[in-house]
Amino acid sequence: MAKKDGVAKAFLNYAAEDAVLNRNDILIKGKAAIKSYFENQTLRDVNLNWTPDFVSVSKSRRFSLYIWSLYFFSNKSNR
Repeated sequence: MAKKDGVAKAFLNYAAEDAVLNRNDILIKGKAAIKSYFENQTLRDVNLNWTPDFVSVSKSRRFSLYIWSLYFFSNKSNR
């Protein structure tokens, strides 16, 4: 979805209402605040490639507790 529709739309599509985003040791709390953060970004036309390396899942298997992975983020115009 990030490749097709953009990082912000993909992130917001899956984020919980109480999601937290850490940017440079500043916590952005809540889906509305995260949406505002993305809307105010000046970097456009970016590429995100991401695959989880490890996922910790709750005993009920209804949600993940945390996900560990590496990602590759770049500005398409600077390739």
